[in-house]
Amino acid sequence: MTKSKAEPVFIVSGLPRCGTSMMMQMLEAGGMQVITDHIRQADEDNPHGYYEFEKVKQIKEDSSWLDSCHGKVFKMVSALLYYLPNSKEYKIVFMKRKMDEMLASQNTMLRRQGRNDAVVSDEEMAKKLDKHLSEAETRNRRCTGKRPGTYRTFNA
Repeated sequence: MTKSKAEPVFIVSGLPRCGTSMMMQMLEAGGMQVITDHIRQADEDNPHGYYEFEKVKQIKEDSSWLDSCHGKVFKMVSALLYYLPNSKEYKIVFMKRKMDEMLASQNTMLRRQGRNDAVVSDEEMAKKLDKHLSEAETRNRRCTGKRPGTYRTFNA
């Protein structure tokens, strides 16, 4: 089924390990068409899948794929929201989770992957992520001005 370009592009965003995959599962169960390529397979850390779409990571260089996203939902890490073109209407669901829970989840996942060689302490990382969240939320709330859309925050 082809979606009209008049329909907004739906995006689930947030920091890593904040509940974006869970929200994508809920939206899919509710009948929304999700955009995912299934390249990153489900595992112990996300047993129902990550719901990622690799093209999202190249949004700064190529956003042409957004034309096929009207009326559908995809997941995008918050740092990439800045590169969304102003020519489309977006509905953004921004997930939030307590910082200590998010960092604990991230550390557990990195340990399982054998990548727990953190150079930055949890306290330092929390400060950086809090600053990023504040900047991202300010910018995303403004999307109703320059970029038409709606911004909603959900606590996981």
